[in-house]
Order: sequence, then C-alpha cells, then structure tokens
Amino acid sequence: MSQPTICYHAVSTPLESPLAVTAEVLRAHMRKLADMGLRGVAFSELEKRRRESNGDTGSLIGITFDDGYESTLVARD
Repeated sequence: MSQPTICYHAVSTPLESPLAVTAEVLRAHMRKLADMGLRGVAFSELEKRRRESNGDTGSLIGITFDDGYESTLVARD
C-alpha cells in the first residue's frame, strides 16, 4: 500500500537550484498541511505507524528529502 509522502530536494536561501525551496516556503507547506488536518512526519515514522496499525496512517503524511543535503537540517525546526 502506498503512503502519502512529499519529497523535497533541498532547502536553500537564496535559491541555488530550481529544485530547492526556501525555509519560508517549507514552513508554509507545513502550515498548509496542518490546516488540512495533516501532520508531516519523517518517512521512517510514517512506515512505523503503518506497520503498527495495519496500514492506517491516520492524518500522517511522510516528509522526506532526497540526496541528504546539509540544507535540509532546517526541517528539524
């Protein structure tokens, strides 16, 4: 079963890549998800919840970053 997931590439100010989002945009995305009743979690947490609850992830949505750029550490905040 597929799980709802959003993947980002990098977080950067100023934008150094057309694939990057600014920290402000990332925060706005997370606020919008919250307004929709969703809670963004690390993909590992989403998968743990899926396994523990027979596939029901409730209002969780996975947030993941490809490539592991240092700039994505701002997502911890």
